[in-house]
Amino acid sequence: MEQASAPKRPTFLTVLCILTFIGVGISVVMQLLAYTAMEATSSFVDTTTDFAKDLGTMADSLNTSSDSNVSDAMSELDKAVADAGAIWKHAKLLMLIGVGGALLCLVGAVMMWKLKKTGFYIYTLGQLTPIIVSLVLIGGATFAGGALAMIGPVIALAFIVMYGLNLKHMS
Repeated sequence: MEQASAPKRPTFLTVLCILTFIGVGISVVMQLLAYTAMEATSSFVDTTTDFAKDLGTMADSLNTSSDSNVSDAMSELDKAVADAGAIWKHAKLLMLIGVGGALLCLVGAVMMWKLKKTGFYIYTLGQLTPIIVSLVLIGGATFAGGALAMIGPVIALAFIVMYGLNLKHMS
């Protein structure tokens, strides 16, 4: 009598899952530390934001010439303050959603470790939800950090694609 052997998990899928387990652990710890740090720094951020607004008002009242450099600099400062305010306003919620997304990724990775195709969809939901919620809540400020702010979403999409390449091995 031959016993049917369980399907073998491909090495590539194994490596992806292990990287996901590590990434989830780091993500959850970092999000929780950031959440805790926000409590300690909230009054500092409020003071800094008020100072930047006051500085902008003073510069506007002093700017009697048509110096476009001062005007451009103040415009950039106003935009930076607005972006920071939008991010700060929703930061706690975004961090909690980030932890939830990371936990969904963990559940999905465990399922894919067991070669369950449903895990891919759970993982994808866990990766995309924080990005989409961030875009909805703070819009373009999501990527205010420029290229550095794009690293997370690019890595998320790369992992979704790489897991997708392994769907043929899952049931």
